[in-house]
Amino acid sequence: MKWLLQILKFLLLLILFFGPLVYGWREAEKIRDTYQRASTAGSQTSSGTTAPSGASPASTTEETPKPVPDPLNQQNKQMIDWGVLLLGGCVALCISAKLHRIRFHQALYLLFISPAAGFLLTSLWCGVLFQGRVAFLAIQTKAQRDPFDALLSYLKLESTLLAVAVSLLAVFAVCFLIGIVQGWVDPLEKP
Repeated sequence: MKWLLQILKFLLLLILFFGPLVYGWREAEKIRDTYQRASTAGSQTSSGTTAPSGASPASTTEETPKPVPDPLNQQNKQMIDWGVLLLGGCVALCISAKLHRIRFHQALYLLFISPAAGFLLTSLWCGVLFQGRVAFLAIQTKAQRDPFDALLSYLKLESTLLAVAVSLLAVFAVCFLIGIVQGWVDPLEKP
């Protein structure tokens, strides 16, 4: 019977970790599909059209792409930095030999740390996709229609995933804080 409980805990861990990963990946792929479909449709229509014979050369030249505003890059970098820091903290919590004993500590780790790690990983993935899109836009010779829509969508998704992860970690910390205040956890205990 004990092995069945261990299997159920492991399955719950997989669901709580991979659920946020799959959710974030799907949402990021939806954003990626929006600009990939738009660029494919744009290249198909532009390859079949020709410039009118009376058009001046100045009207057929395309405008240069706009550079990505620096605040967007800084916000993305800051969220990536925080995501890496928090993910490292989650790993350190999980592998640390020092564990304050609180009733149901396994459930707290399972319910809060595993989904938080999944959300942090997907937030980092959105940051990577954002940087890839910025690099693509930087080398484009043709101006893109609405070039910042995908970037803003990535930043919104990245910040939402990071906020959910931080909220889960905050609830985890509050559970231990309540345990310390109530006397259920001794913060000075030796391992």
